[in-house]
Amino acid sequence: MDADMYMYSPLSVCVSVTACPALPVPDDGGLSTNLALVYTVVTVSCNEGFIHLDGVTSKTLLCTEFSVWNDTYSNCTGTVRAFLKYRVIVHVQVL
Repeated sequence: MDADMYMYSPLSVCVSVTACPALPVPDDGGLSTNLALVYTVVTVSCNEGFIHLDGVTSKTLLCTEFSVWNDTYSNCTGTVRAFLKYRVIVHVQVL
């Protein structure tokens, strides 16, 4: 048998990789990862003194098998505690 008669090639496998849309980093917050592949879990956190509009400091999102995130989130906004930390106290004396 002639060795030139046989061609060997590596096995080729096509894999479809699905992902969710990229998540934007919230103002005054951050993401636990930039990955968005199906079944990726991402924690969206607010910096200290900030909260999401629904009152929580972090939310956990899952990229579903349908390539959509299972929840939404807002930008982080300052809390009353954060406002009080930087307030200027003005004393007014009434005569």
